[in-house]
Amino acid sequence: MDQKKRTISGRKKLNHHDKRKRIYLYLNAYELEILKTRTKDAGHKYISEYMRYSIILENYKPRHLNPVEFLNDIKNLSLEVNRVGVNINQIARHLNELRLQNIIPMNVSDAIDEQLSLYIMQQQKIITKLKGVIL
Repeated sequence: MDQKKRTISGRKKLNHHDKRKRIYLYLNAYELEILKTRTKDAGHKYISEYMRYSIILENYKPRHLNPVEFLNDIKNLSLEVNRVGVNINQIARHLNELRLQNIIPMNVSDAIDEQLSLYIMQQQKIITKLKGVIL
């Protein structure tokens, strides 16, 4: 056995780039609990592993969320969007009645249609973003 390639304990010597360096980070109790929670929520067992992934990998996106709270927030957001949609349907129904009776001028009707279309596009963007977060 070549003595130059092994340490006293028998472990192979590491290259300069493979050697791990220790860093020290001082946190108060609250900050430490947040770090532990984020580590656990991101699916890591060790804080050091979580920090390495967070620092080194460019596309690493830890969740930082409690899944139950996140799903409850999504549910509440869905209910809010649904309520707004119901209100918009009521407005559209009333607008159509006014159009049929020729009470509302065409330029006002067109402006309202344009705003409703913009709302629908924004709603679709929100849904697309939520799908990106969830999936």
